[in-house]
Amino acid sequence: MAARDETRANEAIDRLNEEGREPGLGEVIWHELDLKDPRSAKESAECFIARERKLDILVNNAALSVITVLVHPGSNFMVRSRIPAFGNVQALNADGIGESMAISSLGPYIFTKTLLPLLESTASLDGADVRN
Repeated sequence: MAARDETRANEAIDRLNEEGREPGLGEVIWHELDLKDPRSAKESAECFIARERKLDILVNNAALSVITVLVHPGSNFMVRSRIPAFGNVQALNADGIGESMAISSLGPYIFTKTLLPLLESTASLDGADVRN
């Protein structure tokens, strides 16, 4: 399970194990992945490739939602920012890329592109059913 926060990932893994999984599905372990930094996403994928022989499932579900505050005069309609510290300003990563863009698009693209050779080799195995 790839995630940037080891504690939260391990809590999720513990819940999976408590709820029970089908026998023979292997072990779920934490894999460090912070999509905010494109170099970190690439390094994470390279670390995975060095450790694993195949990759059956890749789910790209990371996202950062930045909603600005909208108030329509004369109505009760209002949407507040989901990230109050940022307010109406888009946070940038160290490379000057918007964090929302890095986490939601660029990071997953680099991570997946780096893992593509492993996904392709897994897909070529007899009986393989690779999903992304």
